[in-house]
Amino acid sequence: MNEENKNLIEEVKKHFDVKTEEAKKHFDEKTEEVKKHFDLKTEETKRHFDVVAEELKSQFKVFGEQLATVSEDVTMLKEDMDYVKSNLVDKSERFKEINEVADNHEKRLIKLEKISLMKT
Repeated sequence: MNEENKNLIEEVKKHFDVKTEEAKKHFDEKTEEVKKHFDLKTEETKRHFDVVAEELKSQFKVFGEQLATVSEDVTMLKEDMDYVKSNLVDKSERFKEINEVADNHEKRLIKLEKISLMKT
């Protein structure tokens, strides 16, 4: 190989080394940019999910409070229904007693009518 070819090969190697270094530097810069971008987006996403999580916690708390209120209302309604049922049973028994007394009075009146008709 002659001197001119050696020089040409040396120049190509130097040029290749420079371009390789430039490409590496460019790649490193872009890698850093992408990393910063992902870090930024990761932080934004974390903040967003923190807000969403807080909102969900708040909604679950409100739901729990409302559920407790509904549960109390249901308990009160059950107690009211038990009271109404017991009153209905009491009234029903009282009406039976009144009907028995009315039946007895009716029987007595019928007897008195029969006796009074026999006397006439």
